[in-house]
Amino acid sequence: IYIHIAPYTTDLGFSLIVGASVVAIISGGSSAGGLMLGRIGDSFGNRRTVMISFILIAVTLFWVVFSRQIWMLYLFAVLFGLGWGAIATLRISVTGELFGLRSLGVILGIVELGSKTGGAVGPLISGWIFDITDSYFVAFLFVAGIAIVGLLSSWQLKPISRKSVGVNTDE
Repeated sequence: IYIHIAPYTTDLGFSLIVGASVVAIISGGSSAGGLMLGRIGDSFGNRRTVMISFILIAVTLFWVVFSRQIWMLYLFAVLFGLGWGAIATLRISVTGELFGLRSLGVILGIVELGSKTGGAVGPLISGWIFDITDSYFVAFLFVAGIAIVGLLSSWQLKPISRKSVGVNTDE
C-alpha cells in the first residue's frame, strides 16, 4: 500500500501532493495505532485487538477501491494506518502470549522474516497486477483478501498448554 497509494491517487486525478499526504497520514495513523490499539490490547486482549485490526485493514482496503473523493482517501489513510500500526505492535505481544518467552527471539525472527518477505514481494505482485489490469482494483482487493486470511488465522490462534509440554511458565 505504501508503494502504490500515491500512484493510485494520481490515477484518480489528484496531485502527487495529495498522494504524499495520504502516505504521511497512513504513517501518522500507524504510529497512533501502535500506541492506542496497543493499550487497548493490554486491556481487551491482544488477540482480539489483532483481529479488530485485520478487520479495519480489510474494510479500509475495500473502501479505498471505491474512493473517488479526497476525504475518502484521507479517511482510508487514518483508519488503515491505525490497523496497520496495531498489527506491527501487537504481533510481538501475541507471539509472546502464544509461545511464551523461552524461544521468543527465534519465533519473532521467523515472524519478521515472513513479514519482511511479504513487504518485499507484495509491492512487486501488486505492480504486476496493475501492469496486467491497468488498475489497482484487483491488487488492493488481493491485499484485502490477505488481511481476511490474517483475521481468520488470528481467530484460530490458541496458546500452547505449558503444563502438557512441561514448560516452566514462570519465565
